[in-house]
Amino acid sequence: MPSVLNVGTDDVLISQLKHHPKNANVGNVDAIKESLATNGFFGRVLVNKRTMHILAGNHRVKAAKELGWKKVPVEFVDVDAEAELRILLVDNKTARMGVDDDEKLLEILEELNTYEGGLSGTGYNDDDMSFLQDIINGEDEPLERTSRVSEVEEEEYDARETPWHYMHTKFPSDNDWGIPTLDLNQQARSVMTPIITWGAISRKKQFGGTYNMYTEDRRWENLWKDPTPIVKSGCTALTELNYSTNNDYADIQVLYDIYRKRWLSRYWQSYGIQIYVDLNLATDHFDKALIGVPQGWGAYASRFNVMFDRGTDVMEYQLAVAKERAGSTPLLVMLIGGGGKAKDYCRKNGYIWVPEQIEVNTGKTKNAIMIGEEERENV
Repeated sequence: MPSVLNVGTDDVLISQLKHHPKNANVGNVDAIKESLATNGFFGRVLVNKRTMHILAGNHRVKAAKELGWKKVPVEFVDVDAEAELRILLVDNKTARMGVDDDEKLLEILEELNTYEGGLSGTGYNDDDMSFLQDIINGEDEPLERTSRVSEVEEEEYDARETPWHYMHTKFPSDNDWGIPTLDLNQQARSVMTPIITWGAISRKKQFGGTYNMYTEDRRWENLWKDPTPIVKSGCTALTELNYSTNNDYADIQVLYDIYRKRWLSRYWQSYGIQIYVDLNLATDHFDKALIGVPQGWGAYASRFNVMFDRGTDVMEYQLAVAKERAGSTPLLVMLIGGGGKAKDYCRKNGYIWVPEQIEVNTGKTKNAIMIGEEERENV
């Protein structure tokens, strides 16, 4: 029977620890930083005493360092090079092999969402709750749970799903990447209600208001293959698709997602649909946020997360950049989520505030929008 490998614990200076050079796991450091800021540092980092390599907790240490921490709690093992690699692999692999009970997970998330802190520090967000509700209600099914098809069926499926419109439509571009330039005449200039999250109502239902596109990324793949459901919905305006980003993403990945959302926005503009430009990009990539957005553009949207942003600094920076691009055009700003703090911020500045759809679904807030001092039902 293998023996217990642990040989001691200590609080160790981060500068003495070495990130494992062969760690294949790519962690979400931003999410971990949010957890550390909310929950503190719990548990211990696993370190090989012989090499000072981190075997479990590489990204937690990186997040702690970025937050300015000097020491972290460490559990030491004393193993050779072979065992070190085995432990490095198995810690990541076994964590990914676990499966959640969807109903129990949703129950926990809904309970946490009743507290002031919401889901901050859990690694989950409102999109995850919405996704779980879809699964439990039988309205959606995650890709990894769908049955596999034969190679012949897969080839036929891929051929059917080839997006024809990208091969036949090229929009004007003012940049080196070919990212389409939006039509200045089709920016949103007034608030068209109701404002509803895409997917919250049947996609076949005629809808004359504004679609809020701040929801889980998985919904965008179908629109990238076929953007016509937006046109057929009859909507008057929408926010751009909000592709998730974090500071660790490669530039080319972020640029590709910007290309896709700008292409789709320009396509929908050609059918008379007005657009709010998405400002919600990771800080390190925000210099790319307005590629393809012409000077004089004044309609913008973003997700408001005061707790993670530690105040309004990030939001203020985003809107300062937007105001510079708008020039003499009055700003029309829609901010999604963020609870009471975001609502007060919008009231003070005259912006549109829209609650997260999940807050409405769970009864946490009524389906209303705030426009400066005015609050109106959003039905």
